[in-house]
Amino acid sequence: MIYLKKLFLYSAFYILCVIPYIISSTNFSSNNEYINKGNIKRSIEEINNFKYDNKITNNLSTNNRKKREIIKSQYKWTSPIYYQVDVSLNYRFIKKAIRILETSTCFRFVYISLSKNHFSGKKFEKGLQVIGIGNECLSLGGIIHMILRTLGIIYQHCRIDRDVFIKVFPENIAAEYMKDFQILPKSKIKHTPLPYEYGSVMHFGMQTGSKNRGYTLMPKDHLYENTVGQLDYPTFNDIKALNLHYCSKICKYTLICKNHGYQDPNDCGKCICIDGFA
Repeated sequence: MIYLKKLFLYSAFYILCVIPYIISSTNFSSNNEYINKGNIKRSIEEINNFKYDNKITNNLSTNNRKKREIIKSQYKWTSPIYYQVDVSLNYRFIKKAIRILETSTCFRFVYISLSKNHFSGKKFEKGLQVIGIGNECLSLGGIIHMILRTLGIIYQHCRIDRDVFIKVFPENIAAEYMKDFQILPKSKIKHTPLPYEYGSVMHFGMQTGSKNRGYTLMPKDHLYENTVGQLDYPTFNDIKALNLHYCSKICKYTLICKNHGYQDPNDCGKCICIDGFA
């Protein structure tokens, strides 16, 4: 039994009981593994500036890149979200990840201490979401990955159009991971105008969930083999997806943003843009 450190999220206004989503620390392709093989992942700066995107945009149908899926609105949480941190975790590290989400989205998180009193109310009990954090997720991007998953953002490789961009190898996938590779039906997802993104923190690596160290997925464009599975930091579109799903109605007026930017929910008079654009 793999020991997982835990982060607890509560929604005080939305009563939701979700089966804990746990990622095993043994099945992720680590940064060290890539380094040992002489491979270097594309940087977050390249991903966020779409420098890596030129070739595939030319070779693949752009119509297939216009949709990115996130869980439908019935799974929405409400802000503020109350949370607790298991004593085995570094609270300052968790706080830093949460701070990134607070400064770039409309979400607010409120820390509550690990006291029995906080478990007495039915809302807290039914709203409890336990997040198991394995060793490979003990990074800013890894923790944000787990929080995004809890908030409803689905995996890139579960998108309807994923077969355009990756090849999946079911024969190498461990039984307990099969569900994490299934394409989600249209009835369970909400479409947003975002492209398929290999560099997302919501994309598995090539050996994630493998039962035999074989590849479980592979980008059809081999330039992206070292891009998938990064858990260093969320990309521009990772945060944008969350904002489109939860924060689009925060501002009383709509600001037209260029260059793929979107209205800042924390400052409605500004746009949040890709680095290098205003």
